[in-house]
Amino acid sequence: MDTIIQMLTVLGLPSRSSAVYVDLLAHGPSAARTIALRLGIPRSSLYDHVKPLLDLALVSELKTGTKAVFVVEEISNLDRLVAKQEQSLALLRTEFTKAKATLAEAQTSHAEPRIKFVEGKAGIAALLLEMLWDTKSEIKTVWPYEAMLKVLSPEDLELFNRKRIRQNIALKTIWTGPRPGKQHLWRGGDFKVERKSAPAKYHADMAYNIYGDRVSFFSSVGEQYGFVVHSRDFAALMSAQFAALWEVSKEGK
Repeated sequence: MDTIIQMLTVLGLPSRSSAVYVDLLAHGPSAARTIALRLGIPRSSLYDHVKPLLDLALVSELKTGTKAVFVVEEISNLDRLVAKQEQSLALLRTEFTKAKATLAEAQTSHAEPRIKFVEGKAGIAALLLEMLWDTKSEIKTVWPYEAMLKVLSPEDLELFNRKRIRQNIALKTIWTGPRPGKQHLWRGGDFKVERKSAPAKYHADMAYNIYGDRVSFFSSVGEQYGFVVHSRDFAALMSAQFAALWEVSKEGK
């Protein structure tokens, strides 16, 4: 009977109504007084529990002489109702999937700007991976190569890169500061990576990353903190700054 109760729950039936249905399945056609006695509920309230079953045609009321009895309709009716409910939910989910992007955009447009702070190397490493959850297609980053190697371990960076590749996210990066001794950051080489080197006069030990309507910042090892600004206007401002720096930066050799 557990399966029956679960199916009745899927249909949104109250627990007392489900109890009446199961009781009738077990005992057959029964009068209201008899059902109430078996379930230990007031006779006066029984009809309230039977009515949802009558409305769904799971139970019918029959006249036998001078008294009325309730009886379960074909058990296949329950299966058909659950199947119809599943179809409705599947259609609803399909429609929601189509509308989700629009709904998310509308939600973002009305969202208040937010700032999130993290501390320590572990917090920055977590923030690095968090970028991938909030990115659809591309991350633009200004990255002080040598400074960030003191904050994030090679393992942190390799994990980020593997997940980035699996999610097919492009990386457009400008290296700043002292020139690295190697051209490829990743042990397996580059995938969907565009890279330039900033002019020598542009130097900062703090990285920033632009993805969607968010911008995250990673400090140097000396201060060890990071934060994310969730603001469409601020992301647009930083994107404009990134584009200007990209134009004056040099292609990697």
